[in-house]
Amino acid sequence: MRPQDDGIFGVAIYPPTVLRGTARIRLSLNAGHTDTDVEHLVEAVRRIPGR
Repeated sequence: MRPQDDGIFGVAIYPPTVLRGTARIRLSLNAGHTDTDVEHLVEAVRRIPGR
């Protein structure tokens, strides 16, 4: 399962921005996103394996 498979775009953040051996995903929300959009994002993130 990858967030982009659900229509969500995230930018991977790797060292040296974060600690070596870790990574993060940067997501951005804006006022144009609806409550449904945010719920969709939360459910997609919950399905990411190994999080």
